[in-house]
Amino acid sequence: MFDFEKTLYFEDDQYPNNGFDHIRKVVRAIVYDDNKNICLNKVDGNDIFGHRDYFETPGGGVEEKETLEEALKRELDEELGAEVEIIRPLLIIEDYYNLINRKNINYYYLCHLKSLHKPHLQEGEGDILKGNIWVSIDKAIELFNTSMNGKVALLVKQRELPIIELAKIYLEQ
Repeated sequence: MFDFEKTLYFEDDQYPNNGFDHIRKVVRAIVYDDNKNICLNKVDGNDIFGHRDYFETPGGGVEEKETLEEALKRELDEELGAEVEIIRPLLIIEDYYNLINRKNINYYYLCHLKSLHKPHLQEGEGDILKGNIWVSIDKAIELFNTSMNGKVALLVKQRELPIIELAKIYLEQ
């Protein structure tokens, strides 16, 4: 199996920095289908960050005693109803959410969709996760470049866009 290519680091320049008091390990994926369309989750709702209306790659937190790959498969099953083949790790991205004093370590993978069934979101996830869309990688890049407005959306964009652009290279090979 491959290793992660490198780690990228991004600061939160949208909210005042009061340091961080916890670290969250997160797994995320560029999931592509047989037509090389990728899946993006639609985020739309209100929470501590205010109104959210943007897209992000599917994924979520790693639970205690889970491997990264186990967590990834669980998260993709919950959010998408997807069974996937993990093709390769991509990048690790460390970023911060100053508003909630959190450092994230995001482990990104490239995954091929094997099958879909009904997703089963965990309690509370449906408050802001409003489904998903399958789009070409070029359309995904366009969405991130044109529709990611607002403070938290800009933080998501700086984290996600480099991954989508890297995935494009692999999908075009």
